[in-house]
Order: sequence, then structure tokens, then C-alpha cells
Amino acid sequence: MRLMKIVALALTIGWVGEGVASPEDRPRPASPGELTWSLTKTRDGKALSVAFKVKNTTPKPIYVADRLVKALGNGKFRREDRLVIMNGDDPQTVRFVVGSVSADVPRAVIYEPTYVAVAPLGSISRTLTVPLPLVSYNPVGATRPLSAKAERAILFVDILPDEPKWTTLEGDDGTRFKVPDRELGRSSAESLPLPR
Repeated sequence: MRLMKIVALALTIGWVGEGVASPEDRPRPASPGELTWSLTKTRDGKALSVAFKVKNTTPKPIYVADRLVKALGNGKFRREDRLVIMNGDDPQTVRFVVGSVSADVPRAVIYEPTYVAVAPLGSISRTLTVPLPLVSYNPVGATRPLSAKAERAILFVDILPDEPKWTTLEGDDGTRFKVPDRELGRSSAESLPLPR
């Protein structure tokens, strides 16, 4: 498993597609967390297991993206235990994102994901399963089919270095949950080969 420290950047929520840079294009100051990850095929060969860990390298809490948020209309929202899956800037690399990303054909407003606090010098681990064959996905709009040339994948995880101002959304299950009013950071790990 390789490790790379990166990123923290301010970006206000707006209509998707309006000047939102792809994760690869964003400025990359130092990240408050160390991101490591692995990518393996499940035993039955029907899915990929995307496992990642974020270690807080600071003496204060950080906030790590947890679940994507999808607008359903009528002021209701759904939290999704999924990854954004889209083409990267390099046609040979698929990008997985735990965070907000503009869709190729936007049809909704970008809402930030929900976040989990990680204590100073603590860590959080997650594993998400992605069905095979890989299909592009973004909760805010349509995405182009994944490149047939893709041989690698890169993971991006949104990490906030400080507690943000929160906005409360109404869940479609009757619950309410908080999302930040704007994104403040993103970390990436080095690309890994897609298991065959």
C-alpha cells in the first residue's frame, strides 16, 4: 500500500458544473490526514473492495467524508454508502471519490457529503464494495461511460482540517443530518492497478 499526503482547498457550493475543477486539477496544500488505501477483487469476483484509512496527523479534530448526499426533490435528501465513480483526466485511470464532484451532465445542486469527526492522532477505516463490471456514478447527474482503456484507479477522500459551519438537511427517512456549507479539503492516494 502506498501513501501520499496532499490537499486542502476552499470551494463554495454552487450549481454543479459552474467552474468546479476536477479533483486532479485542484491546488494541493498539505492535508491534515494521511490517506492509505487498497483495492482488491472480492472472492466471488463480482465486486471490488475499496478499503481506506485516514489517520489524523494533527493535534485537533479533523472531519472525514462519510456518505454521499443525493437530492431527491421536495426538500428531501438521501445519504448513500457509495463512491463517486468517474473517468479521470487520464483515460487509463478511473477516479473513486468519497466527496462531492460535479457530474458530466449536471442536473442538481452539489451537496457536500456527511462527515465523521476523527480525534487528534486518531484514525478511521472504511470499506466500500463496488459491483463489477465498473459503471460510472455520480449522485448529482449523468456521467460518461468509463474509459475502456482504464487500467488503474485513484482514490480521493474529502477531509476538512477544521470544523465547518453546518447546514441541516431533511432525510427521506424522517431523520435530519448535517453537511458543511462548503468543502474545505481533499486528499488523494497514489493510483493502484485495477484487479483483473
